Amino acid sequence: MKIHIVDILPRTAASYLGNSLAGFWWSEFRHKPLRDAAGFIRLVTVLPPTWDHMVHCSVEEFSLDSGIEYEALSYTWFVDRDIGKPIEGIKQTIICNGGTYAVNENLYDALLQLQDLQRPLPIWIDAISINQVDDDEKSAQVNMMHRIFGDARSVFIWLGRKTIGTRIALHKTRWFFGTKASTEIRLKDAQRSGYFGTALKLSLILDMLALHWIIGRGFFERVWTMQEVVLAKEISFHLGNERIPLEQLAANIPFVEQENIHNMAMWGESMTGGWMEKLRGLIFILKTREQYMEQIRCPLPVSIAEARRRQTTKPADKVFAILSMSDILDSAGSSSLRANYRKNVPKVYLECARELFRTDVYLNTLSLVGQLRWGATEHALFPWNSVGYLVKDIKFVEGLPSWVPDLSTPVRPVPLHKLTQTVRYGAALSLERSYNIVGENNSYQLQLKAAIVDVIKEVGDTIDMGSTLHRPWYLFEVMLGTTSSTYMPTGEPIITAFRKTLVGGERAIATLRQDATAGDSITVEVDDSHFSEWFCDVAARVNIPSLWRYRPAFQFILSDTDLELTPEEGAVDVFAVARKSSTSIAETSAVGKRTINVMRKCVAQYDAPEYRLRERLIEMLQIYRSEGGLKSVGRMGSFEVHASSIDPPSYKSMFEKFYLHRRFFVTEKGYMGTGPWTVSKPDPINGKKDVVMLVAGAPVPYIFRQRANGCYELVGEAYCHGAMGGSSSVGPTLEEVPGLDLGSLNFSMITVV
Repeated sequence: MKIHIVDILPRTAASYLGNSLAGFWWSEFRHKPLRDAAGFIRLVTVLPPTWDHMVHCSVEEFSLDSGIEYEALSYTWFVDRDIGKPIEGIKQTIICNGGTYAVNENLYDALLQLQDLQRPLPIWIDAISINQVDDDEKSAQVNMMHRIFGDARSVFIWLGRKTIGTRIALHKTRWFFGTKASTEIRLKDAQRSGYFGTALKLSLILDMLALHWIIGRGFFERVWTMQEVVLAKEISFHLGNERIPLEQLAANIPFVEQENIHNMAMWGESMTGGWMEKLRGLIFILKTREQYMEQIRCPLPVSIAEARRRQTTKPADKVFAILSMSDILDSAGSSSLRANYRKNVPKVYLECARELFRTDVYLNTLSLVGQLRWGATEHALFPWNSVGYLVKDIKFVEGLPSWVPDLSTPVRPVPLHKLTQTVRYGAALSLERSYNIVGENNSYQLQLKAAIVDVIKEVGDTIDMGSTLHRPWYLFEVMLGTTSSTYMPTGEPIITAFRKTLVGGERAIATLRQDATAGDSITVEVDDSHFSEWFCDVAARVNIPSLWRYRPAFQFILSDTDLELTPEEGAVDVFAVARKSSTSIAETSAVGKRTINVMRKCVAQYDAPEYRLRERLIEMLQIYRSEGGLKSVGRMGSFEVHASSIDPPSYKSMFEKFYLHRRFFVTEKGYMGTGPWTVSKPDPINGKKDVVMLVAGAPVPYIFRQRANGCYELVGEAYCHGAMGGSSSVGPTLEEVPGLDLGSLNFSMITVV
């Protein structure tokens, strides 16, 4: 039986001794300048094992035009562990051309495996082939990655050495890499009812968890590995001494998209932290590679979006690492977007934003800015633990203009065009776009053709990562502040416009589980009755410790008078309660009573036969009295109705998906809408106002903040009910979405800083 050193031990005692004494035996290896860094590369030949147990390599220079056959190594600079995040590991010493050279631990393990395999061709390895301390050489080599990886005969993808966890995972996941037909049969069997089907479901979930041990490795989270896979003629994934046909998952992609499989994977998703997201990341690079082989480059916005989700130690690599795989090389005037490690990060991100504006979806760049950026989280409405979660491990890039995305952070809130909706927005698409980017160094300004729709007058509540309305009274109270029961922009009842605004569309489709055992589901169009279910669900969760022992809190919504606050409750700052990690009884009661009073007024003012708000609350009360049909959901006094009593609250799931990290607002003219959580009402001290504007050529409105010098800051994209324009479809029908008369607006050039 052949012994594979990487699988038995990370390195032998002799290797440790050799590493310790290497400095006494050999001098230090130093890179000699390349004859032409834009046309020559260094290739590494891993030599057979020697008596000293050191890894010996020869490094030679070759021209890419010489026709030399070679391989390329794709790996990460971090070591994966069975538990916990990847670590840098311990630097190890190898011998290059008779001199010592320090490499990271994961590369050292890969070299041991390559030495064991005795592959005949030389190999390109970035850490050795590029002089990492020479920014000019590094920039030139990065700009020719499409040739380095594209000309290689194959790319050897190193996923790390085997561990106990990966050995078990490989055994459990063999069937994932079979044929598409066999995979679909296995998945179809898991949909069977009865004991056998339940056992297969559990087995499938365990297999998905096992697959996470493989695709959850750091390789699939790093930004550089994307294009190294995409550009390759041939790829081979290696985990220890074993080759894994992960590329077969691309052929089996349909099973990832099936709704029932997604539902069965949700438990595994929560246990492993983004199982489906990592799987889709792998599928993305495999499918992008298929398109690249057909001479179809990945669009720059798509490449940037995927790179933004991945990790890198150098923020500029979020751009540099995708240049060779994206269509930027084929577009006119792209010379400015080139790898240059002498540029600072703000300059790189500015040039990337400028290049994005030249694409067909240029104005989506404004939607990609997000609110996780330097200075934007200081006045966040979220509880601090949510803010801390959002900004964890993030180093904001300072000095970026408000219209330039910080690619080192995820996009929050998720852009409207990314959410599943039946609406196609077209607020100002019919107008010819007009923009200009002026300035120098890092002081670029964006000039846009835009028109003001209205000034934001009042704002409501938001929801954070927990999908919880911390101040439900605040959301409904803003709606109550409107002066009419009719929504003037569209002529609808206020509550109907409110319902549509919170889910961002004239028509919205929700998927409901009809039979959880069989995995069946149905789709329904969300209407006023679904909104009523959600309203009652919010009411059932109100917590009033001083009253819950005697009557359910939601019962007070049916009364004719408001609940009175005690002096202690009246002194509570209800806006500050949600930012606290723990609250007193008085604070909880103050928020609960205010919520009850506001929701009671909503029922009295807006209830109608199509909503049945009062009827549904009475049904809930009857259930409580006759069956005791309420169950605790985690906190004393917080209850929900049994799902069997009423239809599933489909509006709730859609609201929580769309409204996450958004904030409800009302304008001076009565428009209702949603914007990022940082949107605010006018500040009388500094005179700043948030305004809703239509931008020529953009499908959605945007919120800008006026500055004293006449310029604007971008806050983010907005949904503004009655001003969106576009179309809405459910099945074969197509309906027009109300929009503004663009001819009545005053479009002019504005300056965004």
